[in-house]
Amino acid sequence: MILLVLGITIFAAAPEEYTQAYELFNKKEYAKSEKIFSDFIKNNPEHFYVANCFYWLGMINLKQKDYTGALFNFEQVMTCENIWKYSDAMIGVGSAYMKLGEYENAKNTYERIIKMYPKDVKNVKESNKQLKIIEQKLSNTGK
Repeated sequence: MILLVLGITIFAAAPEEYTQAYELFNKKEYAKSEKIFSDFIKNNPEHFYVANCFYWLGMINLKQKDYTGALFNFEQVMTCENIWKYSDAMIGVGSAYMKLGEYENAKNTYERIIKMYPKDVKNVKESNKQLKIIEQKLSNTGK
């Protein structure tokens, strides 16, 4: 008898530190949340939840109006093996570009989301909404 083993990621419960940092984020205790997420990444660089940590660090950056930091953290998500946060991170990238006034980069990001994740209804809807806003902004600036 031959046993075939497939590379399957088994979803485990979120680690305690991650849960704590997420709860702090929801309480708007961003500095504490940021520290725990950052420490988790440093101490567990190969963990499944690292992508999620980078995502939430990007969200913290957006809340604190550190749009360059947000871009960095959202882009880090896409270097992780956990693909489940990629489209959410791309929405974050688009948001950061919008806040920076980099409408062409935002437009390209939202168009990529629609092309790469057509079944992600929530993010495709958000991308289409943002593309309409970008179209207005670009037509107002004559670009």
